[in-house]
Amino acid sequence: MGTYNHIEIEKKWAKIWEESGIWRAERKNGKKFFLVFAYPGASGLLHAGHMRGYTYSDIITRWKRMQGYDVLFPAGVHASGIPAVSFAKKIELGDAFTIAQLRELGIDEDTIQRMKSPEDASYELLKIYVSMWKQFGFLIDWDRTIITISPEYKKFITWQFEKLMEKNLLIKKEHFAPLCSNCGPVAVDPSETDISKGGNAEILEFTMLKFRYEDMYLPAATLRPETIYGVTNIWLNPNEKYMLVSFNNEKYIVSAGAAKKLEKQKFAKILGEFDVKPLFGKTCIAPVVERAVPILPSDFVDGDVATGVVMSVPAHAPYDWAALLEIRENAENFGLNKEEIRKIKPVSIIETAEEIDAMETRAPVKPAIDHFPERGLSAVDICTQLGIKDTSNREKLDEATNIVYKKEFHNGRLKENCGKYAGKKISEIKDTIKEDFIKLGVADRMYEFSEKVVCRCGNPVVIAAIPDQWFIKYSEGWLKEASKRHAERMMLKPESYRDEIKRVIDWYGDRACIRQGKWLGTEFPYKKGWIIEPISDSTLYPAFYIISKYVNTGALKLENLTSAFFDYVFLGRGNGNPEIRELQERIRSDFEYWYSLDINLGGKEHKTVHFPVFLMNHVAILEEKHWPAGIFVNWHLTMKSGEKISKSKGGMVAIPRIAEKFGVDAMRLYYAHAASPDTDLEWDEDTVLIYKGKVEKIYALYEELCALNDVHEGHLEKWLESRFAMALHLAFDQMEQLALRECANTLFFEFYNDIRWYIKRGGKSRRAKEIFMEYLKTLTPFTPNICEEIWSRENGTLISTQRLPEPEKFVRNADAERREEFLQQIIDDIRNITKLLPHEIGKIVLYVAPAWKRELVRYIFQNKDKDVGKMLKELAGKSVFSPHMKEIQKIVPKLSQEIKKKNEMPEFDELEFLKESSAFIAQEFNAVVEVVSAEAAQNEKKAAIAMPFKPGILVLAKTEVSKNA
Repeated sequence: MGTYNHIEIEKKWAKIWEESGIWRAERKNGKKFFLVFAYPGASGLLHAGHMRGYTYSDIITRWKRMQGYDVLFPAGVHASGIPAVSFAKKIELGDAFTIAQLRELGIDEDTIQRMKSPEDASYELLKIYVSMWKQFGFLIDWDRTIITISPEYKKFITWQFEKLMEKNLLIKKEHFAPLCSNCGPVAVDPSETDISKGGNAEILEFTMLKFRYEDMYLPAATLRPETIYGVTNIWLNPNEKYMLVSFNNEKYIVSAGAAKKLEKQKFAKILGEFDVKPLFGKTCIAPVVERAVPILPSDFVDGDVATGVVMSVPAHAPYDWAALLEIRENAENFGLNKEEIRKIKPVSIIETAEEIDAMETRAPVKPAIDHFPERGLSAVDICTQLGIKDTSNREKLDEATNIVYKKEFHNGRLKENCGKYAGKKISEIKDTIKEDFIKLGVADRMYEFSEKVVCRCGNPVVIAAIPDQWFIKYSEGWLKEASKRHAERMMLKPESYRDEIKRVIDWYGDRACIRQGKWLGTEFPYKKGWIIEPISDSTLYPAFYIISKYVNTGALKLENLTSAFFDYVFLGRGNGNPEIRELQERIRSDFEYWYSLDINLGGKEHKTVHFPVFLMNHVAILEEKHWPAGIFVNWHLTMKSGEKISKSKGGMVAIPRIAEKFGVDAMRLYYAHAASPDTDLEWDEDTVLIYKGKVEKIYALYEELCALNDVHEGHLEKWLESRFAMALHLAFDQMEQLALRECANTLFFEFYNDIRWYIKRGGKSRRAKEIFMEYLKTLTPFTPNICEEIWSRENGTLISTQRLPEPEKFVRNADAERREEFLQQIIDDIRNITKLLPHEIGKIVLYVAPAWKRELVRYIFQNKDKDVGKMLKELAGKSVFSPHMKEIQKIVPKLSQEIKKKNEMPEFDELEFLKESSAFIAQEFNAVVEVVSAEAAQNEKKAAIAMPFKPGILVLAKTEVSKNA
């Protein structure tokens, strides 16, 4: 074959596989395996990160197919939502990088122009994804590909929501939802289906405390409403733009960013810009405590966070204390009286467990700083410890804030100056205080993200009020309990996900399931003009793959897809659609055969978003026998920075280029072996090149074995077959557990090394090549191209259609394995000795233990359950041992402990085997090798320490050999 040209070979086999139809799911063998991977969003080109999970899917399904299973492995594109809209917008705006990528793939200009339409872009991306999957050798059922914006899929989703309504699992209520001003409502979750940044953001509920200034309010937004009792002043940013807004017949002064948020959340009216600088030094009235507090400037206030108005509680908020220290020094810059500012002192309102203990034991509490002798100034104390004197060091201030919050929230109680809440634990009373303040009319709610969120179109995402939002009622008790019970029975990979998914189901609340805006997807059947959001339309979708074949071939028409049809096919209810009775029966039979889904495979971002609702929707709608059987979670491929590779974040070349550079088989082996699926894998081209070399070595090994023509089969052939039998048993067990990395290691490294050892030992039998060809079958799911290429040199069939070798058909030979293991250990021992020698080796002498020691070992094996004392007593009474009892007394205690760990004693003739192997050892070390019975060399120290299967080893330098010659 010469040089392994992976580009030509992979193109050849991709074409052959496609034309062969071996990817087609057919009911032949009476046992089935059904796997899907989380279909990609129509947001751009696939990259190496996607292919990790897809490759796992193909390896698993190829293995199952070669085990004799009927395999259903379909795929599709998730075009719902706004990703395709954002992608089409890039083309419309002439994004050079995106267009260049499409041109590189050979997409013509007319098609690129059509991709300005989100719908057209989605269908074209489906074609591109299919071509990439084929390039990677995936045996996906191409008859069943789906796209979630097809009219047929929309009919299926409509039916799904009709079923949820029947189960009373659709409800309507007020909702605060993420909103892009350009694209409308978006989903914010780790899958980042709709967004480019902020997938881990949480929606925080702030309490807006209304500080009265004249006929207006300064609404200070806080996550700690209880701290109103310790308020000393209000902070506004002198460099921020503020607006006057009105809602609920009241006027509020807020930052420009907050005005836009309140416009969405409270339907506030923006009255105009408001200059806050004249307010500095004036006072406003704090709610609840009803006392006047000054309004002061500080640039630590972020106008993009909450209202841009901050109430200052310096005893318990490090930022506030740092800002107070700062304004004391800078008061005159704002025309403020420095002495008046110095009169502002922290007010302690929280007592921690440590302080309560100190009071009870009458132990003195050291004041935080001399001029504030009051107990409980957590923020002052921590700022002093960390050396914080102003607001410039935000990292230290964040650290201090976290320390104070954890200490006070979990261990703190409110002090006497907190009115009726005195003595209450913060963790228990916080929400009660908030609700009480809202009822009193001195507070209101506001919602904010925990971090910045950006839509795929590039616009910021805010939170908006939707008064009549529809939800899927995942809070329903029976649904949660049934889903958790089923999760306990499922195959979950990794196993640690079992407890996690049950916890997620426990806290999972009702999910807003519709959006309004520039979205693709299915119209919600109960609210015209609103679209079902992407997560909600991708839960039951594996069931659609059962009918997609008939849709794609034209056998099933759009008008056939009635609710009655779906009821019959998926639920076995009613009579279905009488117009297609025969076809309907076949589809129902297909569903009964293929469902339940054996594995849903997806990235770790789906652990808290997709997988829980995937399970719950199956439980809600389908019969129990059709609930999913397994979930496989794979971790990410990351960049050097540790950040996940994604289409929105870039940082990765597209599939065609990496496939050409490294080869598909090398990439597949890299994914399978470089890291376990439940570990992030850092993209490293140098590592991929190592796997490329490994693939090439497989072919080189085949060529070596082709040269072996001896018909003789002896010890080495028995050993090689035994090692293969063991590797097969191990690999089958590993694949049963979906331990892909371990299986790849067993096959591509451990047994590969066994074959190399066979050749190194001088094996020459054609039996080795016969075993290799069987071994090649086990490699095929991982590296199918090189395996097909080698197989085709010997056979006229496809190796991908062969059955995996059955472990039972290969003979295990414990004696042969012990011999070679023994020899390998001898070589390792000699090598360790030679590392310590400064001179070149001349001679190696191996002293084999005398017969009485062999009998001693045999005796201990037969009596290893006895205590040492009893063994020594019995040994002393045997004539073969009595002359050696002094030595036996020394070695039996340790020897018996070693033997207890072993199952049985090797039975081969050690002396004879070492003599047979002496030429090989001599070749390994380029030295003379002599094998001697210890009985013939009694005066030699190394002979005296020889034990059965642990010969004494004497290594002589060449100079010593010359002297003795």
